[in-house]
Amino acid sequence: MGSHARWGRRAPRDPVDPPPRARRHPVALALGMLLVAAIAGITAFAGWTLYSQFAWQSSAAESAAAVATAVEDYAVADDSPPVALDAVAGSPTPEQTRIADLPYAADVPSDVTRIRITEGGALSVLTSADALCSGVTLNMSTPGKPSTGAFFCGDALPPGPPEALSATPRDESVILEWSHPSSPVEDYTVELSADDGGTWTPVADGVTALSRAVVGPLVNGREYAFRVTALNLVGASTGVTTTGSPFTQPGPPTGVTAKGGFRAVVSWTAPADDGGRPVTGYLVKGRPTGTCTVEAPATRCEIPDLPAAPGYTFIVRAVNDAGAGAPSSPETPPIAVYSAPGRPVALIASAGDGVVILSWTDPLQDGNTPITDYVVEYRVVGDEDWTAFTHPPSAETLRTVTGLTNGTAYEFRVMAVNAVGMSEPPLTTATETPATIPGPVPGIEVVAGNAAATLTWTPPLTDGESPITDYAIEFRAAGEAWQAYADPVGTTLTSDVTDLVNGTRYAFRVAAVNRMGQGPWSPADAATPVGPPGPVQEPESVGSLKAIDLTWQPPANDGGRPLRGYRVDYKLSTSPDWIRVARVAATETALTISDVVPGESYDIRIVAINEAGVGPANPEGSGRPTLAGVIADETPPAPLGLTAVPGDGTVTLTWQASPAGRKSPITAYTVTGTPEGTCVTTALTCVVRGLANGTRYTFTVSASNAHITGPESEPVTAMPMVFNAASGGVESTYTKGGRTYRVHTFTTGGTLTISSAAQPFTVLVVGGGGGSATAADETVYVGGGGGLIDARRITLPTGVLNVTVGAGGSPGATGGTSSLDAVGTAPPGAAGAAGQAEFSPTTVSKVTGTPVTYGGNGTPTSGPGVDGRGVGGGGPTANRGGNGVVIVRYEVAG
Repeated sequence: MGSHARWGRRAPRDPVDPPPRARRHPVALALGMLLVAAIAGITAFAGWTLYSQFAWQSSAAESAAAVATAVEDYAVADDSPPVALDAVAGSPTPEQTRIADLPYAADVPSDVTRIRITEGGALSVLTSADALCSGVTLNMSTPGKPSTGAFFCGDALPPGPPEALSATPRDESVILEWSHPSSPVEDYTVELSADDGGTWTPVADGVTALSRAVVGPLVNGREYAFRVTALNLVGASTGVTTTGSPFTQPGPPTGVTAKGGFRAVVSWTAPADDGGRPVTGYLVKGRPTGTCTVEAPATRCEIPDLPAAPGYTFIVRAVNDAGAGAPSSPETPPIAVYSAPGRPVALIASAGDGVVILSWTDPLQDGNTPITDYVVEYRVVGDEDWTAFTHPPSAETLRTVTGLTNGTAYEFRVMAVNAVGMSEPPLTTATETPATIPGPVPGIEVVAGNAAATLTWTPPLTDGESPITDYAIEFRAAGEAWQAYADPVGTTLTSDVTDLVNGTRYAFRVAAVNRMGQGPWSPADAATPVGPPGPVQEPESVGSLKAIDLTWQPPANDGGRPLRGYRVDYKLSTSPDWIRVARVAATETALTISDVVPGESYDIRIVAINEAGVGPANPEGSGRPTLAGVIADETPPAPLGLTAVPGDGTVTLTWQASPAGRKSPITAYTVTGTPEGTCVTTALTCVVRGLANGTRYTFTVSASNAHITGPESEPVTAMPMVFNAASGGVESTYTKGGRTYRVHTFTTGGTLTISSAAQPFTVLVVGGGGGSATAADETVYVGGGGGLIDARRITLPTGVLNVTVGAGGSPGATGGTSSLDAVGTAPPGAAGAAGQAEFSPTTVSKVTGTPVTYGGNGTPTSGPGVDGRGVGGGGPTANRGGNGVVIVRYEVAG
């Protein structure tokens, strides 16, 4: 069974493991012993023996390796696969070849007497020294691939028998395994016998020196005998035998059926094929769950304790020494499994009069069959034995357990019942004590009070076998419905009913309450609450310099008795002592107090009186038990410092605070305008709106306290208008004569943006001054000042206006031109020239009324004029003329 391969690479010359010592030929051994005895003693003989053994092993292995190398070299050179051959050194038989005729004969050592290559590529070499080497397998399919294995050398004898032969059964086959004998082996023959050695049949396993063979196909379960013989170039060993029987897993069981109910019962027929070994048992598997195993020959299995459910199916597998076989098919038809129901849950007990009402929830599992009844049991708490409550079968989850004793504590439990049986007792029970409502309260007593009544009573004769926890109280006025009085929960035998109306007759009743509910009402009793009257209504006071006038209305509640009159007291607000003023008849609701001091503040109280007493002082619930009566102070003075700032249709007025009176603070300021306009405020400023632009208005302001308005202030005037608005240049603001002005100054070119042009603008445009010149004799000719456009009032359009500012002239040159769109151009100053005056005349600016330098050298030298607007020419100490300027001014709101 070795692979047929082309010989490739040189095999190793030395065997992997040194061969065991070979048996020598008797003649050779005798000659050796005589020679040694003649030459030396025992020591020399031992040395020769060791040497001859080594020499023989080395010679035999080298000769065999030389043959392997020759075959390899020839195969590579010839590039054709070698074939099986048997070559001898002497005369060959018809089936043999002479070694001398081999292509590689020149490389074969002279001591080689026979060469054999098997069909499997195994090489054997026999030498003239009667040594046999074998074991290398030549590769006969791939050039260049080396031989495998190593030589094993020994005497030229047939091999010993294989050792430790074993047979391992498999499905329709048997695996034979053995150990190599100690001598060289080229091949093994394998034979089998189905009649206990009567007849042997060779197994075609090819030529191989492997110590393993798979024999098949065989019949599972049949006993076979096997024989293995070792072969080499010399001959065959004696055969070694063993027995074996192939087998596999059994086939599937047939006729599988299942029956449901309280448990599943599965039956089947043993498989027709036991796989070559007796069936030892069966495995049963259910779906979705459930398993069982039985030992053969049983063919029935019960699976208890399955969860109750429909649709169980089953398969069965037979088992022998090879394991579990194929499952039965198809699965059994679905069956249903039933069980007793689960425990009821959520048991609740509610007490009644000699009864307990039980309710619960169905079990989570009904056992796959409907629940038909519930068993109810009870016992006195502390007893051991349970008593079944007899009732018609019913699947309802509500029972009323009757015949119980009020005041006795009972324990209850419930079990579910279906067609299979009864559930386990519940894990928890419920306890309850039956009872009934209390008896009636025998009677009550009522004592009337001020808007209240005090009730007392005795407990009922029976508490219904449950402790009384509360008493309910109801009351009603004549002709009205009963209403509950919300008193705190408690078992006291008295209660005050409050918030009643004095003078109204009320009926009262009481009932006892326990955990079972409210008992019957007591007989009713009646009473009429009375008390002092309530506070007077709508009290008012009006103070003057001489008196306080009081008015009020009678109280809404007279306390259940007619009013006998009113009492009025007063005191200084700063004093703790009250003074009796008067007693007023019940028919009167007004009084004037004339004994007052001007400038003082008073507190007044008014109370109503009936036969039950004096009512509360007014005002009710304010936290202050008196009515304030404030006497007017001196007249406030006129405010000072009134100013008026006009705006667009408005005038904003501002003033100083007026000093307040000693007892009467300032409460308001009133602004009055002529011909129109007014406002009232508590602040020190006010904006009068809705005025006509262009109309001049006169305004005054006066101060008031709670009672008196003082004189008007000194008048001020203002004219509302729409003011101009612009942006550009260097902006500044100043005030003059109570009016506010904004100025835009341009010392370089730019733009003036006008967003509002309601009024005329004042504009000043000045050109650049001329530069001065110096003659050869160092005479300085002063340049002229820039020209001036002086427009006091001019209307400008809204939008963007370009501004040009002329630069001062360089030495001996004219200045630049300045201009403003919609106004005009200011000419430049002339260059300095002979005969020109050093200083030009000055005029007065129409804008500011101050002198402006037109020509000459300006002030300071080469710069703007005195008022900051005129521009001078170059002076004696400056050659360059001053720059021009453009100035725009208009009034704005303050």
